[in-house]
Amino acid sequence: LDVRGTPQDHLKHEPGTRFDVYNDLEYLQQHLPVLEQKEAVGHAVRGAYMYAGMADVAKATGSDDYLEASERIWHDVMKGKIYLTGGIGSKSHGEAFGEPFELPNMTAYTETCASVANVFWNDRLFMAYGKSDYYDVLERTLYNGLISGIGADGTNFFYPNPLESDGSFLRAGWFDCSCCPGNIARFMPSMQKYIYAINSESVYVNLFIASVLSTEVNGGTLTLVQQGNYPWSGDITLKVEEPAGGNYDLRIRIPSWTGDSPMPGGLYSYIDAMQGDVVIAVNGKEYNYSTENGYAVIDRRWKRGDVVSITLPMEVRRVKARDEVESDRGKVAFERGPVLYCFEEADNGKVLDLAIPGSVNLAFSFDGELLGGVGTISVQRGENEGSLRGIPYFAWNNRGRGEMITWITEK
Repeated sequence: LDVRGTPQDHLKHEPGTRFDVYNDLEYLQQHLPVLEQKEAVGHAVRGAYMYAGMADVAKATGSDDYLEASERIWHDVMKGKIYLTGGIGSKSHGEAFGEPFELPNMTAYTETCASVANVFWNDRLFMAYGKSDYYDVLERTLYNGLISGIGADGTNFFYPNPLESDGSFLRAGWFDCSCCPGNIARFMPSMQKYIYAINSESVYVNLFIASVLSTEVNGGTLTLVQQGNYPWSGDITLKVEEPAGGNYDLRIRIPSWTGDSPMPGGLYSYIDAMQGDVVIAVNGKEYNYSTENGYAVIDRRWKRGDVVSITLPMEVRRVKARDEVESDRGKVAFERGPVLYCFEEADNGKVLDLAIPGSVNLAFSFDGELLGGVGTISVQRGENEGSLRGIPYFAWNNRGRGEMITWITEK
């Protein structure tokens, strides 16, 4: 890290040659010493790996400088360089971060490897700061921009993950540079480590995934069983089978999508207010929880058999981007929970020129026969225009070539 941004004879940066791959200093994140870098530039995968590494070095050395620099760059990404899918790296040339608000949909690069790297980076920042913001981004990336990189058959892959298609995209079984299939293959078995986090005082529930946690807390064994059908259902239970010893609090992430914005940074916001509330109960009785850093805190002496019930309001909601994002101006996207929806030609005919009225009826249903079982949404276009059927973005392009959009023009 410390040699970056220092004079190096073998790297020449000529004016006007930005992203001249393998020679451009910004492409390599070597244009400035890392502690002076404030913006995400250059190759998105290399960048996110380096930003994660900066957090690792901070942890190993006890120096906050690298951590603060990494977080500073994270804020730059959140304000104008991340897609609603959690994907990063909008430019195909150099597989690079674009300028602020440069987020085209059909030419979005958002490499699968960049989504994996974004998970690594946000996990490292969470481990340093203990804030839910980072897992809000991690979850969004996971359920959208990352798993879209692998087909439903498990054997075909996307390298880029665009948010719009004219029908020319199709997953491939392999690539000349096959970093993305390998990254997916190594990432999936590591998923378990992102569900929970533990320190001497707290057990964090970061992701809502059916699982069993068995770990040491306060010198005793804690066994926690999580059950649910997330993201299709917002009803989750946590059962304490072994309580460990002493007092510790359980911290449950309250997802950003239950509030006004899909994720931190203010780049995107919801048009529709959430109607329901997050409800947490302990042993059947509603618990009046406090929040800290985006987590509901349940502090008690746990007993074997205790059950925590979580109800997250799962409503179909419309999303808008900041007006500076030219590609999304005058358009809306649709989400339910952490899942972004898209509209394919397979369900709706040609979709690139679709428009919808400013007020629509929205409904959700689960189709167990479609694409291995997915939640779908219905968007009523008008009295005489019928409705559109949306599927999760991650599941697109599994039924052959065809048009696809995520952002629809609003009449």
